[in-house]
Amino acid sequence: LRAALRGVDADARARSLVAARAGLRPRLGALALALVRRRRFEPLGFRSLGDYGRERLGIGARALREWARVWEALSELPHLRGALLRGEVSFSVAGRVVAVATPETDEACVETVCGRTVRAVEALLRAVSRDAEPAEAAGEEARVRVDVPLEPAALPRWAAACELARRMA
Repeated sequence: LRAALRGVDADARARSLVAARAGLRPRLGALALALVRRRRFEPLGFRSLGDYGRERLGIGARALREWARVWEALSELPHLRGALLRGEVSFSVAGRVVAVATPETDEACVETVCGRTVRAVEALLRAVSRDAEPAEAAGEEARVRVDVPLEPAALPRWAAACELARRMA
């Protein structure tokens, strides 16, 4: 057993286990939504969602509510939901994006966040919200000219990022 868990074998096994776990997140979100909305933990003899989560699943009520929130929000965002189910976007990234995405911006959001890490998406969201704050405080739309030299292949992604930033602001 030790020999199978060294080097490349261990890396491949760890990556396959993480991928399998990631594939379960959408299902867990759907189940969490049923637990939260319909209080499915009560017929099982649990007083609260927190009691059920801790005793049966080893997680807290906050995590279950977050999973339910994300899955419910994804019902209105078909492109993001599809990207999640295909494994193009992680559940954690989807959780960050559903807070700002709308059905109108759904496709642009997916193009912008597809393949990005949670940290990169959080940085993008912080940058967009930071740019939006002065305009909101002044009560009028602020305009800033930005010149960014890009290779032609990067132009579609840049256009999607700008569209996402504009709509989020």
